[in-house]
Amino acid sequence: MKLQIIIAICIFALANTSTNPTPPLWANQWQSNFIHETHDGIFGNGTTTGTMYYDWTNKLYRIDRATGKRDKYCGSVKKLKDTPCSHLVIGDTRYIYYPELNFCCKCCSVQDGCGMLKPTWLQNATYDGQTTLNKTSVDGWSVKGIQTNYYYELPETRIPMEIYMSPTDKFDFDASTYRASIVDPNIFNLPSICKQSQACTRISACGVVGIQSQLSKARNFFGF
Repeated sequence: MKLQIIIAICIFALANTSTNPTPPLWANQWQSNFIHETHDGIFGNGTTTGTMYYDWTNKLYRIDRATGKRDKYCGSVKKLKDTPCSHLVIGDTRYIYYPELNFCCKCCSVQDGCGMLKPTWLQNATYDGQTTLNKTSVDGWSVKGIQTNYYYELPETRIPMEIYMSPTDKFDFDASTYRASIVDPNIFNLPSICKQSQACTRISACGVVGIQSQLSKARNFFGF
């Protein structure tokens, strides 16, 4: 009888272990449309649409928004203008680009912490179990950063469904537009008006990032 109980406990433990998926691992290349919802004390509440292009293989990243008004980088550089705005990470540099305004500026660098997420950025995430998003069953994860980040994906295909950077930003991805490749690599061509010499204004989120980076380097140099 005791042996049967031990066997039953072992089977139960194995079953529980097998139900937990491995941490999410992004494809080296992918793109997807999204809806971006923001709740910010400075930039206000709002919703916009856009597309994310992720190319870890070539260290390229682009995120387009129909309006950058509520994004802290786009919104602070152009003072909450209701106009399309893109983030482009090319090499070590992040640019903020406004196609309708024909304006672009250098925001910050990888050394300032402005690079792109690694495909393994969720490797230490905690599995929170399954839940439902828009009537679809998804696996949920959470990982600590500056704030708590919640991530949801489809169980079998592991397609990204949502990133929620609590409590300010939520990206809901459209799984039907997901592609595990970059359909048009030319999307990463840097507009000619984007130049290293044209820095974004210091009174913007980009300027704050630069100042914080300089202060951090100074503290490290002087040992305090």
